[in-house]
Amino acid sequence: MALSGSLQRLRQYSKNTGLFWRAITIASLAIATLASFLQRPQLLLQPRGWLILALSGLYVSWYSLGSRWMVHGNEDDYWRKRLSGVSVGLHLRAIFVWGGLLAITLALVALDANFRWALYAVYGLSITTVSMPLALVLAVPTALAIFAVYGWLPHDASPDQLLNFGGNVLTFVIFSALAYFPIVLLRSRFARERMYQDLERSHCELEQAHHQLAESAERDRELAVLRERGRLARDMHDTLGHSLALIAVKLEAAQRLRSVDADRAEHEIAATKMIARESLAQLRATIADLRAPLLVHQPLGEALAQAAHEAAARAGWQVRCEASGEIGTLSDLAHEALLRVGMEALANAERHAHARTLTLYIAREGREGVVRVADDGVGILATNPPVPASAPALSPLADGEPEWASVAVSQAAVEDTVGGAPGAQGAAGDTSGDPNRDAGVALLAIRSPEGHFGITGMRERVATVHGVFSISAHSDGLGTVVEARVPIAEL
Repeated sequence: MALSGSLQRLRQYSKNTGLFWRAITIASLAIATLASFLQRPQLLLQPRGWLILALSGLYVSWYSLGSRWMVHGNEDDYWRKRLSGVSVGLHLRAIFVWGGLLAITLALVALDANFRWALYAVYGLSITTVSMPLALVLAVPTALAIFAVYGWLPHDASPDQLLNFGGNVLTFVIFSALAYFPIVLLRSRFARERMYQDLERSHCELEQAHHQLAESAERDRELAVLRERGRLARDMHDTLGHSLALIAVKLEAAQRLRSVDADRAEHEIAATKMIARESLAQLRATIADLRAPLLVHQPLGEALAQAAHEAAARAGWQVRCEASGEIGTLSDLAHEALLRVGMEALANAERHAHARTLTLYIAREGREGVVRVADDGVGILATNPPVPASAPALSPLADGEPEWASVAVSQAAVEDTVGGAPGAQGAAGDTSGDPNRDAGVALLAIRSPEGHFGITGMRERVATVHGVFSISAHSDGLGTVVEARVPIAEL
């Protein structure tokens, strides 16, 4: 993690402070050694003088090399941990260096009093390299040694001696506080800069999170637009598309009948006009629903039964309606899904089936609302043969659909196989969605022909409301059975 400019300056300041005091200590040691030999030149020829020189060299080596050993060769990392309050594993080497330096200094003091000042360097080491309160364990013995060497310890219990000792102690405490105060300031400054750095990093992470949230919101808006475009495409297909196809059929019939049966042709033209007017009314209702969705729906059974009888009048069917009086509480989307699936199935039967009988089944089964449209016409296997199921065929939704929709569509696509509806058996056996069915059965998926979207639209509508859609043939392989199941809202 990169350090801020303030932290880097603090690091450099602490390093420069250490170098300053090290230079002062070594220079003072050199001055003390030189003073000893200038005061007593004969020491150069005596073992005592040689020992002073040896201990002075040892002092410099221990103070320099020992300090580097104490910080594990990385002074920046040591002081970062020291000033951050991380002291575990740092004390043992510091205590060892302090003890060795104290012993060398006492030996020098014993040889020459000029080295008494060196005890202050040891004292500074004791209060700076070890955290409080452990620093007191090192500072107190060093202070007692200083008091003893300078003669500040009381010789008796006389008031003068005690007052003099107390004054010296107070002076030393003030000196110690002033010496330790920079460490406290550096530590608090490091902590504050660390806090600022953490806040800055958190701020950057928060800005990044806000940016990601904005991107996610934009993707959600785009996904909503795509879903709405898909819904509008289904609505146009289920309303205007059906009507235009029926108008085209009626006009072709009128054109053929014009030369052989003028009255029948006029009847077909009049029926076409009625269909056009109804289509216009449906288009206006769709636009109004887009502006302000209706809260009150025509009962599902009534709407589908009316549409079935109207289609039967045009196609010459016999209609059997099996509609229960109460299907349950359906959401607006579930109601629309069942209605549109039923309307699409009726329109497909009218255009392609050439059936004699059509059965409309609307009921509640457990916690599901069911709409089933079955006819005895030429059959889905003849008009739209199934193809081997594949990954693309099992995932007809556009990119960006929610995960639950993909799951529902995948399940629906498996059920869109030959024999997929309850009671409908096809050549490939029952594939109505039983998870325990034979894994060896080959699935044949029925999907919308190229350029058509009816089956795809029905499947998507049902998947949107967490339902199950199936399209299949009867058990004898004839006719078509379209079924949609959607969950009923529990009150």
